[in-house]
Amino acid sequence: MPSLLPPNATPLERHVAALTERLDVMPPPFEQIWNAETCPVSLLPWLAWAFSVDEWHSDWSEAQKRKVIKDSIFIHQHKGTRAAVERALSSLPFNTQLVEWFEQNPPSNPYTFLIQSTPTTITADEAATLMHLVNAAKNLRSHYVLETEVAVNGTVFMGGVVMSGQETEIFYQGYAP
Repeated sequence: MPSLLPPNATPLERHVAALTERLDVMPPPFEQIWNAETCPVSLLPWLAWAFSVDEWHSDWSEAQKRKVIKDSIFIHQHKGTRAAVERALSSLPFNTQLVEWFEQNPPSNPYTFLIQSTPTTITADEAATLMHLVNAAKNLRSHYVLETEVAVNGTVFMGGVVMSGQETEIFYQGYAP
């Protein structure tokens, strides 16, 4: 490709021109890359990084990844509000309900809220993702309670010990100079 640089261009300018020649051969147009709907799937992680997505998992479906990227702008514009927390939670594959302290019966402590998940059983990884999303979107003064059951697979060992003996207490009254 012929260069548009003048004959007296510096070596730095020539190197920059050589590096940017490759931008012309990129398949998608620039506008397509910056749109969550039209961005190629292989570039979605970089688009998410550019939009400051708070939570990203490579095993999510393509639709879920695109939704998280689209919601990121709204969440960052409204951080610290109920709407931001609800929008962040809408990206999860299960339903959640947010109940503010004054909506609870009886009313709870001020600046607290309750998050109820449906179905009531979620995995430990899903609970960790949920808490990370809420912590990133809520305001710092508010605290919350996650009301759910967490399914954990594993083995439980139980044991007991029976001890018999005599208990002795020794009191010491020392000399103080």
